[in-house]
Amino acid sequence: MRTHKEESQFPCYCEKCGLVEVNIAKASLECPRCDSPNVIPYGDLAISEPIEKWPMIQWGNFKAPGKGNLCPKCKNKTMVFSSAYLMFD
Repeated sequence: MRTHKEESQFPCYCEKCGLVEVNIAKASLECPRCDSPNVIPYGDLAISEPIEKWPMIQWGNFKAPGKGNLCPKCKNKTMVFSSAYLMFD
């Protein structure tokens, strides 16, 4: 928690690597595997369906729906994010 302003992971899509967790606290988004700047955060309408009511995952201004996300394997918007409860103080 102390480093949330320097390290904040969010799921993104890299055309070369597929699903990756990118540090969204940085000024520019880069793939952690191949260093490509061509990553798209899930929730972007290019790779996700619009959020109907509430986002399934959210970190700051980054929000992604639970269903209708681009699957890196089949290239269809069939990937689903499920919720998890995190408790910390």
